[in-house]
Amino acid sequence: MCVFWVIWSRPIERVIVEGDYFVISNYFTSRRAPVTNLAGITENFSIRPPTITLHFEPPTPFGKRVRIIPPAQGLFIFDRKGFDEVAAFLRSVVNDRERL
Repeated sequence: MCVFWVIWSRPIERVIVEGDYFVISNYFTSRRAPVTNLAGITENFSIRPPTITLHFEPPTPFGKRVRIIPPAQGLFIFDRKGFDEVAAFLRSVVNDRERL
């Protein structure tokens, strides 16, 4: 079970938006990626906690895909409203990029 948890959580990153950049951290190092590099998102509800995968083009220093866990009310309590707000914001960023 421990090995599964390590493999599952390895690609999870911390992502903060600062102006026109995402600050992406693997909890050891942080790198900035322009918001305009976000090419798409994928929502995954089949696992707990649900995750959102950010797809970047060109890739970030952490790769083409960065997986995040949106805010939750607790370790096992899923906050659908918080998840939907984060997903809507990220979709708007992708849509703004496509208009350019």
